[in-house]
Amino acid sequence: MSETGQKAVDRAQAQAHVVQQRREYHHGRTPAAWTSSIMAAVGFLISTVGFLMNINWPVVGVGLAIVVVSPIVGGVMRKMGYGQE
Repeated sequence: MSETGQKAVDRAQAQAHVVQQRREYHHGRTPAAWTSSIMAAVGFLISTVGFLMNINWPVVGVGLAIVVVSPIVGGVMRKMGYGQE
């Protein structure tokens, strides 16, 4: 086998090894999904508290900002390998 062919085989074996080491998730039970869901829940909680405090708009805005950022964080974590493909 040529040297180039051997390098290709070695690279394929190394990639297969990495794929085997990667943890498989299913049904959305991933660190990315959990983080995004918890962030959204905390954001809604903060917004609700701000609304019940005689509509304190800065607190409501902070809560809504957290809700808006939560899917972005989940998407970034998914791209980093912490989510489901």
